[in-house]
Amino acid sequence: MAKKVKPCPGWLATFADLMSLLMALFVLLFAMSTIDVPKYKSVVESLTEALGHGETLSEAQIAYFEKMIKQEQLQESEVEKKKLKTLDHFMTV
Repeated sequence: MAKKVKPCPGWLATFADLMSLLMALFVLLFAMSTIDVPKYKSVVESLTEALGHGETLSEAQIAYFEKMIKQEQLQESEVEKKKLKTLDHFMTV
């Protein structure tokens, strides 16, 4: 037969709900934010070194960050092209 367990206090359920909602809020905030790739890379390197027994980034992580940096540079160049195009349009009008 299973042991009987004492019921938990009423405030504990409320506290657990609050913590779940706070976690969901921070997940949403993170999902809507933009990530600065070089800063994120340095954070990952630091955590990998500290928690990975002094190991460096894996090849997959390095490839991921290189890909992200290239995408960021491509997006920035596209934005610059659009700005120049808009500026040229206003200069001709």
